[in-house]
Amino acid sequence: MEGCGFARACQEQNCDWFAFRGIPDFGDGDRVMDKRWRGVAALSAATVVRQFQESIYLESEETF
Repeated sequence: MEGCGFARACQEQNCDWFAFRGIPDFGDGDRVMDKRWRGVAALSAATVVRQFQESIYLESEETF
C-alpha cells in the first residue's frame, strides 16, 4: 500500500521507478507471522536490489 503513493508521486514527476519488497509472512492465512523472518525478508529484498543494480540497471545505463 505504501508503494502506491510512491508510484503515483514518481509518475507525476515523470520519474522511472521500481519497487522491491521483502515479505516476511505467509500468504495462506493459516499460519501466524513469525517476526524472526523480518530480517531474512529484508536481506533477501536488499540482495535482489543489489543484483539488479550491478547487472540489469547498470548495463541498461551503458547502452544510452
